[in-house]
Amino acid sequence: MAFTLIPLSLLICAVVTAPYVISRCVKLHRVEPNLPPGPKGYPIIGNLLDFPAAYHWLFFSRLRKQYGDIVSLKIFGQRMIIFSKHDDAFEVTVKRHDLYADRPQFVTWDESGWSRDTPLLNGPMWKDHRRFMARLFGTRQLVQKYYGIQLKETRKFLRNLLRSPNDLEHHIHHASGSIILKIVYGHDAKDGRDEFIDKVDLALAQFASVIQPGSSIVDFMPWLRYIPEWMPGGGWKKTMRYYRETMDEVMTVPYEIVKARLNSGDAVPCYVTDLLEEEGDDLTPEKEYSIRISAGAVYSGSALHTFFLAMMIHPE
Repeated sequence: MAFTLIPLSLLICAVVTAPYVISRCVKLHRVEPNLPPGPKGYPIIGNLLDFPAAYHWLFFSRLRKQYGDIVSLKIFGQRMIIFSKHDDAFEVTVKRHDLYADRPQFVTWDESGWSRDTPLLNGPMWKDHRRFMARLFGTRQLVQKYYGIQLKETRKFLRNLLRSPNDLEHHIHHASGSIILKIVYGHDAKDGRDEFIDKVDLALAQFASVIQPGSSIVDFMPWLRYIPEWMPGGGWKKTMRYYRETMDEVMTVPYEIVKARLNSGDAVPCYVTDLLEEEGDDLTPEKEYSIRISAGAVYSGSALHTFFLAMMIHPE
């Protein structure tokens, strides 16, 4: 039995990979338009061996010193352009937004569910998210509505920090999560640990893992998505399924609580409540989906982390 299964599995792998290898070999001989300089790489795999598993910014910094402010890489046919200067990135992403607005599409983004998140969206749905968020943060006057919430949670954060300064990271997550959950869902976070904040922090950690360049080989060899989970090379599917379940819970549970309160007449003013009431009878399943996903995309606590890091490094 083992004698017949091993050659069969090798035959299946050969059949599956042959079209990919042939297509990559053909692409290698195509003349590409003028591109920024970068390391040469190897046939088929490109710069895969150059790319580190972590600390990508250090790798990009070395490339900048060697090749300049804009660098070109290729991994399994996927072209990457690295910008090191803010002005260059601003020129492409803001001033020339209409030309370069499309996001890349990676298998792990789709399988984990994060391709639905606002920063990774393409097309009309992204415009809906942007329009909804403009109602929340679009002007200085709109932002001022939330100063009271920010002041209350900031005072609570400082008191907690005085009581237990060694728990800085937890206090940061709790403070930023409390502010966002109150603004978006009208949720009053519990002192200490809050289940919603913990779940969102888990989802954000998974998101950070998914968007890491080169986090999974399947993003550069998309045909691996067709390999069964039980076969070698298919184990990433189990991880992505777990990530999708986490994201679905984060995007759905607090939204459904707000919706139930709205239907019962007990809703408090917040981002979700305001949008649902504004849409009223014009609310379509597509718009409701956009409201639910855009609400879950607002959360972030990294800026506060960066502030404390800067203060510790430069106390003067």
